[in-house]
Amino acid sequence: MRLIVICLLVVGVCGLFLTGCAKEEEKPAAVTGPPAMDAPDKPDTSEVKVACVCEQGKAGGTVWCAECNCGYVEGAKTECKDCVASAQTGKGKCEQCAKQ
Repeated sequence: MRLIVICLLVVGVCGLFLTGCAKEEEKPAAVTGPPAMDAPDKPDTSEVKVACVCEQGKAGGTVWCAECNCGYVEGAKTECKDCVASAQTGKGKCEQCAKQ
């Protein structure tokens, strides 16, 4: 009698797993698409690939390379983003670097 009850329990549990009743609920897939309509001025920054502009800086330009996290002021390499911004506006070095 015990053997029959145990067999029925095992068959019942196996039946639940095979029919999918005991499956965990699947999480919904992440929604990707255009930004929400309530924030039109907010740029979509998902999966934006930044191009390296170091070649322009090495050629004598004044640029900040976001990919390499370094900049060039008239061809000279710098680690100071403010110096690049100041040089682009015609002010030379930034105030912090000018003090040194």
